[in-house]
Amino acid sequence: MNDAGLAVSLAVGGRIVHGPGFAMLLVLRYLLETCRTFDETVGGLRTLPVAIPQNVTLVPEAGVVAGP
Repeated sequence: MNDAGLAVSLAVGGRIVHGPGFAMLLVLRYLLETCRTFDETVGGLRTLPVAIPQNVTLVPEAGVVAGP
């Protein structure tokens, strides 16, 4: 959780497909340190390359929910 109240969780599992990109744990840490809003965080997830596809849950302070 960051100081803006945004929380993230990561569920590891699924396909083992490696590609070019960053480890999801590094991406999530970066997003928590640089994003203040839910929309900024979703935008970051859509643009940052991730090496292995994984499931992420974002929980903003206001309880906003978004799909894929």
